[in-house]
Amino acid sequence: MGTYSEYGNGDISFQVESPVSGCNSGFWIGGGDPGAKYLLSILLSAKHSGSEVVIYGDKDRFWAGSGGEVCHVYCIVEY
Repeated sequence: MGTYSEYGNGDISFQVESPVSGCNSGFWIGGGDPGAKYLLSILLSAKHSGSEVVIYGDKDRFWAGSGGEVCHVYCIVEY
């Protein structure tokens, strides 16, 4: 997981153990996205508790800061 203080207003990018086709290089959350703080909160909660999550990403919105298939996150569900 990484964040960028100036690029994209604090964008967050991360990779997962089992990427889905089309999001092979991971996911990103825009720092200025309306729900960014909530997505990051649930992501960090799951990481610290060891919970599994399902991440839904938009395969048509790749992160411009990457050379790979990094999909924009629109939903994270913790189990």
